[in-house]
Amino acid sequence: MSGQKLADQRVVILGAGAAGLGIARQIKNGLAKAGVDEAGQMAGVAVLDSRGLLVSDAPLRDAYKQEMAWSEDVAARFNLTNSLDRDLLSVVERYRPTVLIGSSGQAGAFTQQVIESMSEYTERPIILPFSNPNDLSEARPRDIYDWTHGKALVATGSPFADVTFNNKTYKVGQGNNAFIFPGVGLGALLSKATSITNEMISAAAEALAQALTAAELQQGLLFPRIERLREVSHQVACAVIRQAVEQGVGTLPEGKLEASVEKSMWRPQYRDYVAV
Repeated sequence: MSGQKLADQRVVILGAGAAGLGIARQIKNGLAKAGVDEAGQMAGVAVLDSRGLLVSDAPLRDAYKQEMAWSEDVAARFNLTNSLDRDLLSVVERYRPTVLIGSSGQAGAFTQQVIESMSEYTERPIILPFSNPNDLSEARPRDIYDWTHGKALVATGSPFADVTFNNKTYKVGQGNNAFIFPGVGLGALLSKATSITNEMISAAAEALAQALTAAELQQGLLFPRIERLREVSHQVACAVIRQAVEQGVGTLPEGKLEASVEKSMWRPQYRDYVAV
């Protein structure tokens, strides 16, 4: 929707738990696929936990967070060497991200000051408060559109109502893992995959992006409508199977791929019972 490349983005992730780690890994995988070197991958994604920006010059209570931490050199490049100035607002002001992702479970963490600072230098800031349920969302879509004067591209982890700003109605896409897991599972089963690789997950993400229709994009949706979940799961499963075969960890099911996947998708059918 922005017309820009992933390699041109600067991403901030607030929340360094399992979700933040998974998101950071996938973005870095995408950057690697785009030809970005390891140093560029590190500089392309900044991750914060409850203590602030993760940098390797400070002890980390959780060893797994080391994977997401910046080197001292990267922190120095963005004037973030002082460990006391590594809060979200300072990172936004100095790093100037184009993408802000929330996986923190901290309601309201994306404050008006943070959002307005981001929108000062970014034409179309991508703001994704993914924590759920709604009460834990880092920001509410209506506020984000107000604070960015309708410039932001928004998706949330939970369903939110449409937002009308300046006589234009925006539909808020739901960035939910339900778009990925069913297709990954089905694709792995049908291909008899010996493992589920990072590349298979990336193929699923790309298939999800490609599943967006022109009409959905026009409505401001960054994810397909949840009503299309079954259709999207079919496309994801096909992509996962193709990737498994390409990597040599799976095989094609018999017959035409799309038809085989469709035939294998479960449909809930319930008998009607009458009490006598």
